[in-house]
Amino acid sequence: KTILDQQKNEIDEQQDIIASQKKTLTTTLDNLKKQQLIMYFLGVVLILIALLAVNIYRGYRMKKKINAALKKKNVEIFHQKEEIESQRDEIEAQRDEITAQRDTVISQKKQIEYILSELTDSIHYAGRIQNAILPTHAKWASFPFPYFVMYHPRDIISGDFYWFEKTGDYLIVCVADCTGHGVPGAFMSMLGVAALNDAVKELNDFEPGKILDRTRDYITHALQQSSSHQPAGSVKDGMDVALCSLNLKTLDLQFAGANNPLYIVGSRQQAAGSESPDCQLPTAHCGLPTAHCQLIELKGDKMPIGVHVRMESFQTQNIRLEKGDVVYLFSDGLADQFGGPRNKKFKYRQMKELLLGSYGKTMEKQKEVFETAFISWKGKGEQMDDVTLMGFEI
Repeated sequence: KTILDQQKNEIDEQQDIIASQKKTLTTTLDNLKKQQLIMYFLGVVLILIALLAVNIYRGYRMKKKINAALKKKNVEIFHQKEEIESQRDEIEAQRDEITAQRDTVISQKKQIEYILSELTDSIHYAGRIQNAILPTHAKWASFPFPYFVMYHPRDIISGDFYWFEKTGDYLIVCVADCTGHGVPGAFMSMLGVAALNDAVKELNDFEPGKILDRTRDYITHALQQSSSHQPAGSVKDGMDVALCSLNLKTLDLQFAGANNPLYIVGSRQQAAGSESPDCQLPTAHCGLPTAHCQLIELKGDKMPIGVHVRMESFQTQNIRLEKGDVVYLFSDGLADQFGGPRNKKFKYRQMKELLLGSYGKTMEKQKEVFETAFISWKGKGEQMDDVTLMGFEI
């Protein structure tokens, strides 16, 4: 029994030892688990710290790049600012210069307007002077036949002029087209009127060829022109003229022209003299229902009033008129006017058709026909030249 008790005690002791060891082992396992949890936690913390460090590093690099880009952008902005300031200074300088130029232009504009006003006033006054040399209403009252004059200067003053003189039994009528238009043409027209007045006053007869010869001498002398010697820069201006002299008793008409012709429209079967019936239009164009309507053209010499290669005497042509004949003298302004649907010249063909179609109408009606035709043909276009057309009915 003692041995069994002893063994039992030993077994109890060993069991206590085992229990103690078991407890110790349990404690050790708990500690190991705690240490393992701590290790896990530390690992997670380390991983988080590493991730945070990576993010911080990436943020640092990104911030460094952003700062570099901002610095570069700031440099660009600074340069742009300097450039803008420079452009602003340049613009301000240009603005000041433009303002000064504007003030100069305004001042020059006012000066030009003043000069233009003075010049226009002078030209208008010159126009009144030029109109004073044309036949007045009082003088037209002595004109022995029904007449009309269509007169359209291209400018305020004209290079065309019309003129007539009644002396005894003779009526001398002229339409002239001077070189140029405007102021130069007006000067020439005044010189032309003076030359015609001188020729009629100084000559003993009224033959148109002699009148034109005398007028040419007057013009060339006044302009210091010379056919034998033309120095450089010398004046070569002159006039194209249609001039006729009519014996009021016999109705014998004499004509001489410097480049320009004269037209006669009448209801005759035959016409004697040096006429040229260039316009062969059918009877339907005539204003008369039964009579044969005929246009006779007396052509002028191919040389102007002025210095020219050809300086021969002007030839006088003769024709006897009949009651009802209409005589037309004109410049080339109407025929040379551009217009119509194709912007072409009016031309003499169309002019002749109008003359034939107007025959039999009063002078006032004929003027209306030509005024309407001219305005309609020209339309909104520019007038090319001075326009003069004069007609009178026997």
